[in-house]
Amino acid sequence: LLQPDQVFTIAPPKYGKEVITTKLIQSLHGKKTVVIIGGSDPGLSRRELDMGRAVELPVSMDLGTIGTLTLTLYFIREAQ
Repeated sequence: LLQPDQVFTIAPPKYGKEVITTKLIQSLHGKKTVVIIGGSDPGLSRRELDMGRAVELPVSMDLGTIGTLTLTLYFIREAQ
C-alpha cells in the first residue's frame, strides 16, 4: 500500500545491525521511509526485525516504547 523506499525497524540495544546516526537519517532525504517501533513487551521479534533494516538507538539500555519513540523522533527532527 505505501511502497516505501526504505523500512527501518527499531531494535532494542544489542539487537540492531547498525546504530542510528544523523548522517544515516540525512541520507534518506527525499525518500519514502517507514519506521517501525514495537509497541508491546518484549517488542519486535527477530523475524519482524529482519523484515526491515534493523537499527538501534545509541543508548546502553532499553528505554521502553515511549522513550524509544521519543528519541527516534528527536533524531529525525535534528537531521532536518
